[in-house]
Amino acid sequence: MKRFDTHVHLTDMALTAGGRLAEALLGAEAFLCCATSLADSRAVVSLAARETKVFAAIGVHPAFCDEQALPHLQESLEDILRVQPERIRAVGEIGLDARKGQPPQVLQESFLREQLSFAGAHGLPVSLHCVQAAQRLWEALRAEGIRRGAVHGFSAGRELARQFLDQGMYLGIGMAASRENARRVREAIAYAPLDRLLLETDSPSMPPPGYGAVNMPETIRLPARVVAEIKQLDIETVWAQTFENACTLFSIEGEV
Repeated sequence: MKRFDTHVHLTDMALTAGGRLAEALLGAEAFLCCATSLADSRAVVSLAARETKVFAAIGVHPAFCDEQALPHLQESLEDILRVQPERIRAVGEIGLDARKGQPPQVLQESFLREQLSFAGAHGLPVSLHCVQAAQRLWEALRAEGIRRGAVHGFSAGRELARQFLDQGMYLGIGMAASRENARRVREAIAYAPLDRLLLETDSPSMPPPGYGAVNMPETIRLPARVVAEIKQLDIETVWAQTFENACTLFSIEGEV
């Protein structure tokens, strides 16, 4: 049984302090560690260079968009890519977040376009953050011709699942699917082919109810059980197919 956690933040202080990183790395056989900023992108690449089961995604999360960094964004990403190109397998976590208190949408969309362009130029898939902005995100993918990537923490319903799947995206299934009121995402899981689903934890964020303040990658078993239940499959089949899906999307065949 091999597990691939396709969206984690192993450089987060909640995991790097107190020896928790070693424990976190026991949670799966492979990880895509996603960055949140340019500084974090460098840290993620450094970690991936040290840990063979960790692969890096570089980019700027919409919450960390900085107007001063925008003119040099692609150049900064190019500099990071040159350091360890063989360990960088995606651009992320990038996307849009329309909640109150987030950076202006115009700035977020500028960051998104630049990073989608960078991903396309280098043939890298994307790991997408999407909160209350699915239509605009989908339109951006279409405009940039991006047809490889994952919608992280997918929690929408069947129709949005169809749109993103038709665009070539995979659906990242995480803690949202294990909630009791997760009707919409469960409908999306039922609709999506198994070979287009990924498993993720978003560790150390999104701890399941009653688990504690820090979500550890061991909780990847929860979305796996949900997928197995909805698809009426044994858990081993879910582990095997989702692992293969991740290796295919992030070009990691034979490396883990």
